[in-house]
Amino acid sequence: MKAEEMSCLEGNELVDEQFRLEVNMLPVVNYALQQNGVPIIRSICVVNNSSKKLEDVELQISAEQELCLPLSKHIEYIPAQSTFEIDDLSLTLNGELLAGLTEKLMGTLRVTLVSNEKLLCAEESEITALAYDQWHGSAFYPELLCAFVTPNHPEIVKITARAAELLGQWTGDPSLDAYQSEDVNRVLKQAAAVYGALQEQNIVYSVPPASFEVIGQRVCLCDAVMQQKMGTCLDLTLLYASALEAIGLHPLLVLKKGHIFAGVWLEELSFSEPVQDDASLVTKRLAEGIHEIAVVECTALVAGRNFSFDQACSAAEHQMSGEDAVEYIIDVNRSRMSGIRPIPMRVYTEGEWHIERPELDARDLTQAPKAISGTLEIEEQQETPATRKMHWERKLLDLGLRNTLINLRLSKTLIPILTSSLDELENALSDGEDFSILPRPAEWHISGDLSFEALHKLEDFSAVVQSEFKNHRLRAVYTEAELEKTIKNLYRSAKTSLEENGANTLYLALGLLRWYENPRSTKARYAPIILIPIEMVRKSAAQGYVIRLRDDDPQMNITMLEKLRQDFQITVSGLDPLPQDEHGIDTRRVFTIMRKAVMGQRNWDVLESAYLGIFSFSQFIMWNDIRNRSEDLAKKQNCPQFDGRKAGVGRLRNGTRRPCAGG
Repeated sequence: MKAEEMSCLEGNELVDEQFRLEVNMLPVVNYALQQNGVPIIRSICVVNNSSKKLEDVELQISAEQELCLPLSKHIEYIPAQSTFEIDDLSLTLNGELLAGLTEKLMGTLRVTLVSNEKLLCAEESEITALAYDQWHGSAFYPELLCAFVTPNHPEIVKITARAAELLGQWTGDPSLDAYQSEDVNRVLKQAAAVYGALQEQNIVYSVPPASFEVIGQRVCLCDAVMQQKMGTCLDLTLLYASALEAIGLHPLLVLKKGHIFAGVWLEELSFSEPVQDDASLVTKRLAEGIHEIAVVECTALVAGRNFSFDQACSAAEHQMSGEDAVEYIIDVNRSRMSGIRPIPMRVYTEGEWHIERPELDARDLTQAPKAISGTLEIEEQQETPATRKMHWERKLLDLGLRNTLINLRLSKTLIPILTSSLDELENALSDGEDFSILPRPAEWHISGDLSFEALHKLEDFSAVVQSEFKNHRLRAVYTEAELEKTIKNLYRSAKTSLEENGANTLYLALGLLRWYENPRSTKARYAPIILIPIEMVRKSAAQGYVIRLRDDDPQMNITMLEKLRQDFQITVSGLDPLPQDEHGIDTRRVFTIMRKAVMGQRNWDVLESAYLGIFSFSQFIMWNDIRNRSEDLAKKQNCPQFDGRKAGVGRLRNGTRRPCAGG
């Protein structure tokens, strides 16, 4: 930027007031935030109040103290009298600078809008860089506190080793086997052993600052607590949670105003979101007969208190209720699945702080690949010559692009369900399991329009999706408001269809065939492959809706198969009836058969994704009725008064109609 332009920015009197920048950003940054990729700038709005359009302008971002790398964003066009919002800015923070900070650093973030080297407007915002070991507080992104839970810290090994000894003395088995025993008492004893190992350290309690909700708090990391033998409630809770996570348990962090203590899952579960603000989610799981969670007051283990583990649990349970309510419950394991990682160790060498990268554990290195198994051999079958009955059947099937069985489109009557394995989902439904439908987690930012191809790829979300599946929860891609509206419409439509027509129209589509109308076409079409009949039950306003398998037969999309046969001369055998396994449908065999059938088609493939929606089968039901009543129809063909032009209806030679026998 030229010197005269900088003076315009500083004086601000020459900047055109018809243009304005609105910057939505975080007021503080720290190393933990930088390491976990949390966006500093949430959005920037360029307000054009002039009567002229803006073309080819540059949005430029810079900061004092080299807090971040300069960033420039080209904007091609902003209409007159309009606001242009940018929410995909990836500002790179200076990790090396943040790692070396021992005290907070004040700076300024400058955003300017420039056109042809002329400054149009500017906005400056104060930003505070916190010390490496300083938590920013619970005002925003409280789950980042999990970055200070450091299970791989060398000091934690000493604690877990002693915990194993205590566990061996109590049970005869020193194995810190986490949830493998599926015994809540075994898990509770492991949590108690960690408590006992820390209690032996004779740590002195120190009073925390008055508040850490807004300004944050310095954190004494594991090595500082163990060496100084002193810690606040925050330090002790993070230390205890670090040791719990190190032995494979799932810790919780329970935040109250000015205080914090720990919790632990006694079963291998997690919450649906990293952060909860409803204390009853914990208190219900503490109750007699449930025992899914235990809470622990970590300040009870300090020198001079002599609280047993049971007493520490009772003290924490007492704090779960009352006027001084719980503000946040942070699920560490769930936060890990959202990408929150522990901060690395920092060491002081040669007069500077350096981040020490730990050596890779053997468990983190690749092992020999798994053997490929389960390759399916599909026998090719000769095409059966078309009979008169088959011609009748085919005339009843709608093979046009308006049919969702041929050309499925994303709309608000369809709910994309995120799943990492269609095989496991179908098996669970066939075994009678229920699943609740939840919106996408708040931390998931889906940019751009949704597409079948994007929904097929779950690399960034697979850990969360798998964990949710184990907890009988399925995630949709919609926000809470979008999902509530769509699922309510599906529920009402399915209910109306059952009441008025006696026909179920709610199905879960498993797998899509991507196909093209001709070799030159660039527009992909998508047809569902397997259709599972679904019953939707509304539990309550709070619990929402759950889905389960209806007592009807799953359907192969015969309409799609007939489309392939008629328009592409592709005959797919072995899918009518659908192949079965020990649970229900052998989905793996179905998808393998489909892939082999379209192997020679350019760009065609099977996408293994799931969609809940309304599918109309009026013509399909007629088709299915003809197919299932083949013997009756064969007899009618031999009836002298039957001319075969109307299935199930006889026609006299003089043209009058009457039902045939069995029609």
